[in-house]
Amino acid sequence: MMLNPIFQMTHRLPVPVLLTSPLVPLRGCVALLGLREDAILELIDDGALEWAWDFRSPTARRSFVVVLADSLRAFQQRVVKHPTYFNDL
Repeated sequence: MMLNPIFQMTHRLPVPVLLTSPLVPLRGCVALLGLREDAILELIDDGALEWAWDFRSPTARRSFVVVLADSLRAFQQRVVKHPTYFNDL
């Protein structure tokens, strides 16, 4: 998976954000990582983004995915230390 070239020019990882909750909803992950929801779900499925849960109710049609904030920080640090990280996925 490649980072969007516009994202690479306008964002630096990690994005400094004060998280007030240990769990970050999927939309928050979109904002923090600058990736689309489907790309983040792919990172979760591939194990690149760890500690994520789907808290949807048994009757819900839509998912309610949350990611542990520390897992987001660890992922961002891996990307910063290894800029080609997305190319390896």
